[in-house]
Amino acid sequence: MVQEVTPDEFLADVTGNLDRAHRQLRSPAFREALYRHIHPQAEFAQLSLLRVLFSLEYDYRSNEDAQEEDDYKYFENIYWCALFLYQIGDVTDVLPMWRAKNIDMDTGCGFDVQFMVGAGPEETCAFLEQSEEPGAAQALDYIQASLQTGAFADLKGWHEGRVSYYADL
Repeated sequence: MVQEVTPDEFLADVTGNLDRAHRQLRSPAFREALYRHIHPQAEFAQLSLLRVLFSLEYDYRSNEDAQEEDDYKYFENIYWCALFLYQIGDVTDVLPMWRAKNIDMDTGCGFDVQFMVGAGPEETCAFLEQSEEPGAAQALDYIQASLQTGAFADLKGWHEGRVSYYADL
């Protein structure tokens, strides 16, 4: 039997839980613990959470002061979260990933183009060709240039290497 609660009681409980969840998710250490729990394979049911986490990682990596305060201990979180988004393979995640790749020189070099093509390189290019979102044309050019260099020739091997790398952290 479901216990009846008033709307006021319900909203007070939900707000308290959301506030607590928000405080926890703002902690890069807690996010890292979540990634360890999810590893080695994300599930589609986690997609909404992973998108929230990726947004938080983007904000964290964009804030030099926050990273310095943590002695740069959690710089890998954005890549780990990107790996999980890659595993789920929703083509719409390519643009937030493109923005993350362009945060600074570190993410420009360290954010593998492979993260951005979880849905497949051709599918991702087709999506970007149709997109009018800011950055879509630049992301498309970058992914097409990466196709030309063979960057996606062994996505399975790349994925296995990333999974292994994070298992050892």
